[in-house]
Amino acid sequence: MFHKMSFLLLLLVPTVSADVMGDIFARVLTLYAAGQTTLNETAVSSLIRQLEERVQCGNKTCEKCLKTQYLFDVVNKTSEKQMDAHGYLQLSEPLLYYISDPHGACSAYNQGDLMTKAHIFINETKTTDIQETTLNFLESVAPTYQGTKKPCINNQHLLNTTSDIGELPAALLTTVLEGSCLNTLPLPKYFVGYIYRHLANGSTILHLEGLIKLMTNLSLVTEDHDHDHEEDTDHDHDEGTDHEADTDHEVETDHEEDHDHENHEAHNQTEHRRKRSLAKANTLHEDHWDQTCFSPEDILTIYGMNTEEGIPQEKFIEISPSLLQQQLSQACAKAESVVDIGGKLTTAEKYIYGSIATLIICLCSLCGISILLVHIVYSCLTVRHSILREFGCGILDWRCRVTSYSPAPGPTRSQ
Repeated sequence: MFHKMSFLLLLLVPTVSADVMGDIFARVLTLYAAGQTTLNETAVSSLIRQLEERVQCGNKTCEKCLKTQYLFDVVNKTSEKQMDAHGYLQLSEPLLYYISDPHGACSAYNQGDLMTKAHIFINETKTTDIQETTLNFLESVAPTYQGTKKPCINNQHLLNTTSDIGELPAALLTTVLEGSCLNTLPLPKYFVGYIYRHLANGSTILHLEGLIKLMTNLSLVTEDHDHDHEEDTDHDHDEGTDHEADTDHEVETDHEEDHDHENHEAHNQTEHRRKRSLAKANTLHEDHWDQTCFSPEDILTIYGMNTEEGIPQEKFIEISPSLLQQQLSQACAKAESVVDIGGKLTTAEKYIYGSIATLIICLCSLCGISILLVHIVYSCLTVRHSILREFGCGILDWRCRVTSYSPAPGPTRSQ
């Protein structure tokens, strides 16, 4: 019954690509059966032993439950004891399952359903996207696999080996047997791709609106960035005018000194002043931009990009230093704080003033309740005194009336 179940599961294995799978199996033959076309029983035993040595559960060796005879039974090669590329592809699923979960695989092996559990594991790892599937396979075996051979293999290396999603387990298993380390980190292009997926709606062009959104998330621009840009332009123009005025003043000063000295000495002094003025001007020019907050339009203009055409992915790396510079200089943050002083409140100020207002309202409410309670108590006492006073007066009046009343004397008995 077990062999029938294994045979039915093997029918679900995709058809082997002769060329690609042949290259993968050739690498295995180089390791365990050089010069041969198949793996014999000794080669399969060496494969199992080396695989178990490279799978680690923490700092100790994991369970060892795989048997050579069982593997030949799985691929229905018991009589021949020779395993070809097709048989290796079939074995890649249970062996890969063993690498990812040694304890679970050995438990399934003892219960006689290793192939069923392995097939479930492969189906749960696969997706419709081959790149996502490759990453899932790498991440599933990385925690227990110990590989030291460099360079490390990432998902792109596996995809270069095969483009068939059904051959990925065999390709990854071969990489493990070769001892190469695994790299589950993303490729460098991932970061730019992430930005364009979220800001360019998956397009390869980042338009001005996307750049504005990016710089807003980085706190480099505010909603009034257009107004700030105009102020910066006026500021730059004023600086340029002042610089020209300073230059004209120095020329006039040099001209007056020429009349006080001889021609040769005056020429040397003028040349010295000119060089010193140029050096100072260059230093001031560089320092000037250190505290300038550039708008998104400025960034595109600096790099010679059209605001309508946007920024291609391959060009985004060029403008990245400008965004880092804006973050390091904190120029936009300083500009925003200046605007806040003019009338806008920062988020912290809003919280502070809101808390103070709430506290004042609560205190006023408590005062009102206290006054109301005092007034109620005072009113109750006043009413009580009034009732007692009226009641006491009534009793005294009644007693006076009773005391003052005397009945008329009746006839005596002598009369």
